Amino acid sequence: MNQSFFSFCFLIILNFVHGQQHFVYDHFSNKPVSFELIRQSDTVYYTQKDGSFIAIPKKGDSISIDVNGYQPYANAIHKLNDTVFLYTNNSTKLKEVIVSAKKRTSFIGYKKNKKTSNSLLRPKIEVISLFLPQSGYKNKIVQEVQIYFDNPSHPLLRKSTSLEEGEKAVLRMHIYSTNNGELPIANIYSSSPIILDLYKQNKLVLDVSDAHIQLEENGFGIGVEFIGYLDKLNKLKKEDSHLSLRMTSEKTKEFVSTKNYHHSKSHQKMYDRDSILLANIKYRKVEEKECITLGMKIFD
Repeated sequence: MNQSFFSFCFLIILNFVHGQQHFVYDHFSNKPVSFELIRQSDTVYYTQKDGSFIAIPKKGDSISIDVNGYQPYANAIHKLNDTVFLYTNNSTKLKEVIVSAKKRTSFIGYKKNKKTSNSLLRPKIEVISLFLPQSGYKNKIVQEVQIYFDNPSHPLLRKSTSLEEGEKAVLRMHIYSTNNGELPIANIYSSSPIILDLYKQNKLVLDVSDAHIQLEENGFGIGVEFIGYLDKLNKLKKEDSHLSLRMTSEKTKEFVSTKNYHHSKSHQKMYDRDSILLANIKYRKVEEKECITLGMKIFD
């Protein structure tokens, strides 16, 4: 009896120290919801590829999950089931846009990495660039988005990231509507998690034709959220790594960069990247905004 009692107590202590594993699944498809943010009071972490996460019980803590396209979920941590099911938000509707299958496309934006620098991203950080489309490109429908990154062998990354070949980056791209190229912004599209081997591929090419996204006259935003690197077991590594996103001050005739932000997922705050750069780099000119090196295919 005593041995059973002590074993029971040991299991309770072990569970308290190391946490309990839970899973997040789509209620309709019964598939895991991968690499999405879990907020446990003041702590933020991502689900793994299999939808799992470890919750360390703390008195009074609660769990909240807010995923684009799903109804928000919140519950006290001591009431969590082993599996959390998320329900699709049926109120999310896309604009109805008819696109001819035979319509031609053209490329706009940055084809080459000219006048580029980089922005080092830690996990749970998103870089957002806001743009205004120029005359002749307003309300065009986007077929494809292209974004550029540095190879992990870049000297800046070698100093800050312990990455082996074969370990891949996980990220997500967001598209926003804006208020005439300014805040506030509203999320109109979030991609599924994107897994890239940056040793082999330094350019993200994402087909968004099914989302029927237009370059609205009031402006649009592109966000790149860094989730982390996967180890060889397909688990997210510790958060001591960085992703190098290509930025540019080059001008393009199709759209104008208006604002650039760092969005901290942990603190739920937006930081003005342009002001931070001006304050820290004395020689930079006010008009030299560095935006995401963005290319797009649009339907003519």
